[in-house]
Amino acid sequence: MPKARKVIAATTAMALDQAMVGVLAMLIAEREDRLNPPDSPRKTEFILATAGLDVGTIAMLTGKTYDSVQKAIARSKPKPSPKRASEGKA
Repeated sequence: MPKARKVIAATTAMALDQAMVGVLAMLIAEREDRLNPPDSPRKTEFILATAGLDVGTIAMLTGKTYDSVQKAIARSKPKPSPKRASEGKA
């Protein structure tokens, strides 16, 4: 195994397929935001969580604490519109 691969393998416990999902999610989100700009940019943590990465992995990748990643994800979740919320209370 080449030296660079050994270093990468030793410094991260993330599976290659999980890493690829995260990279693809970020690329797709960037493209969608460029083509149809949202009112506010989506948080990286939310994009990665939506792609299936767990909070611990996202914290490791972003260099943030577990709690700050959890809070960022919770704040980024779409809020139900008043109309939708009232439809569920029938």
